[in-house]
Amino acid sequence: MTESTEKVLDQCSYPGFPPEWRDAVTPNHARFACALVAYTMLPYWHRRHMRFSHEMFMSQWYDFDALLRFDNGKPTGVIAWSVLDEEHCHLRELHLDDGLRGQGKGCEVLNAWVDYCRSLQIKRLTLKVFAENPARRLYERMGFETFAEEEHVANLLKMQRYL
Repeated sequence: MTESTEKVLDQCSYPGFPPEWRDAVTPNHARFACALVAYTMLPYWHRRHMRFSHEMFMSQWYDFDALLRFDNGKPTGVIAWSVLDEEHCHLRELHLDDGLRGQGKGCEVLNAWVDYCRSLQIKRLTLKVFAENPARRLYERMGFETFAEEEHVANLLKMQRYL
């Protein structure tokens, strides 16, 4: 890895995010995110007889804005989103390694993401979450409200928050 690449990886180009979060820019970052999402979502998909598509995830990954959390030089979390238009941003992924959950780290990065979207003058934030996912409580505490259920997937809630 060149020195200039290392400098890029040691910074976050999105203002206001905690220092542990850095731009997800390499193929290894994408592979880590894919594996973490597959691992954390497996119980929800299994209950619904769904399968994760690594190929689909990887084909969509480079269309997202994304950050990885690093602890002791190792990736331990991912947040990814899409700016759908000048007023609407959709949270695609927010996942942390098991050992980081329940410590306020998800809330911290979600707050930073909301503030970042606000700085872009985004008006509406959306996401999808399974009804039984404990993250749903975090989203509700952060002001997201359920506005619909996904038509083709049982108990997959669509949530939104206006800024």
